[in-house]
Amino acid sequence: MRTYKYINILLSIFIVAIMCMGCNSTSSKSEGTEKEKNIKKTMTDSNKDSVAKSSTSDVVIKTEYIPVDYRSNALIVKRSEDVEMYGLVDDKGNVILEPEYDSLRFTYMNGENYIRAKRATDFGVLFLDGTQYIKMGEYEDIVSAGNIGWLALKKGKQYLLDENLKVTRKLSSVYHLCVGDKYLFLSHNVNQEMLDGCGNKSSDIDQASGDIYDLKENLLISADTSNIIYFDWLVNGNMFVVTIMKDDKTGVASLVDDTGNIIAEIANNPSTYVVDVSMKEKIIFHETLQPFDKLFEYDISSNIATETEFDKEEAWHAQIVVEKTGDFYQLYKSGELLLDDRFADYVFSKGVLWLKNIDNEWEIVDYTGKTIIPFGKVNYKSSTYHDQEMIDFSSSGLYNFYIKDSGSYEFHNYVVDEGIKEQ
Repeated sequence: MRTYKYINILLSIFIVAIMCMGCNSTSSKSEGTEKEKNIKKTMTDSNKDSVAKSSTSDVVIKTEYIPVDYRSNALIVKRSEDVEMYGLVDDKGNVILEPEYDSLRFTYMNGENYIRAKRATDFGVLFLDGTQYIKMGEYEDIVSAGNIGWLALKKGKQYLLDENLKVTRKLSSVYHLCVGDKYLFLSHNVNQEMLDGCGNKSSDIDQASGDIYDLKENLLISADTSNIIYFDWLVNGNMFVVTIMKDDKTGVASLVDDTGNIIAEIANNPSTYVVDVSMKEKIIFHETLQPFDKLFEYDISSNIATETEFDKEEAWHAQIVVEKTGDFYQLYKSGELLLDDRFADYVFSKGVLWLKNIDNEWEIVDYTGKTIIPFGKVNYKSSTYHDQEMIDFSSSGLYNFYIKDSGSYEFHNYVVDEGIKEQ
């Protein structure tokens, strides 16, 4: 889930430590053709392997290293609390990459997960099995361009690469982000580094003032001339939810087209902040900055905002309505009881629900009501699992955490149904 933010914030700095020196010379045309064939074969083999070992069931990994992040059959680990060097472990606990990297981060390009890697001054991109996709040190910096491919920096020049690493366009400026599949974002923040893009037609931008260009580098939206102080979301591939500074110095969430023309103000309240955008013409927002206020749906086609029956973004995604009767809560989905029991308390958390029974025991269920961890095994208030410290770093569709026991670590991953709503 994205983190809520106040829309009248004027600056937001997202820094990723990804600068280095060192490049390799380009290959000949014949070598390039052979290289493309090898890349395609490696991608196909790795993707098949990833699908075969995908997280379709729960896994438990025991390791001497600290778990950091997880995708299918790939657990990024840190050497120790004192030594920030990173490595890779598979679902069986086998060390794929020793913790010798300064940084390992998951990234996403055209439907596939990869790993952005840094070791000393070299940067590259790895497959989830640890093999090299983009050779370490070939570029000074490289980030995902969503569905387009990659945004790469070499000798101070920036390039768009396709998934076979062929240069599709040499750029005249150094852009900071690819937005959707046809826009480039140039930040006004001089310290802004390149960031991974997202290829979805509706996706989170979450960037302070800057300019929007098309892939041919034609300026489409200038933040200065349009008084845009924040770019929140790309909507339906060609519209943007932005914050516009009014004459009274208040920021108002607005919908603009890709030339900067205002289509509509989402709400007149300057405290409005957008928390999500569905894939089908719905913008979800709180009317005030109070986190437990009702959510509203703004329908783009009708330009009408209506109050929903949900008070949280997670509840809207899951389509779970919580009703209180006396001192207890009941959960409903699509007008029917999700679970027969009543509960003393509940908490939405990263794709799951924590539920407390009348005996003060907690359980964890996914958004379909499937039990992940039964009552009595987990304690929400002290964040312990089997009386051990429980560290949660879940991602979309996965609920995972680790527990520390006598200097070793036990990583748990559960596949969950988040009940994401498609309208």
